[in-house]
Amino acid sequence: MASDAAFTDLAGDSLSALTFADLLHDIFDVEMPVGVIVSPASDLAAIAAYVEAQRTGGTKRPTYDAVHARRRYAVSNSQVQQGARIGRRCWRLGHE
Repeated sequence: MASDAAFTDLAGDSLSALTFADLLHDIFDVEMPVGVIVSPASDLAAIAAYVEAQRTGGTKRPTYDAVHARRRYAVSNSQVQQGARIGRRCWRLGHE
């Protein structure tokens, strides 16, 4: 397999790119945007370089887990319903 082959040249589509991105996350613990994988400008070498840059801290963007993982909490059904009621009231006030 040539390193200058694009993911889509190897019969990859957006669904398989999502699966591939999940696999890269599981193996290398990196966030790989599907757009990078399926981009016509990205060949396999560019994808590998992106993964390596993510692994060595070559990016300043935080990952989803880094931002949200520590703030996970349970929300009850009544809290969701209350939020929906407040949202509807605010919408009505803005459209009167």
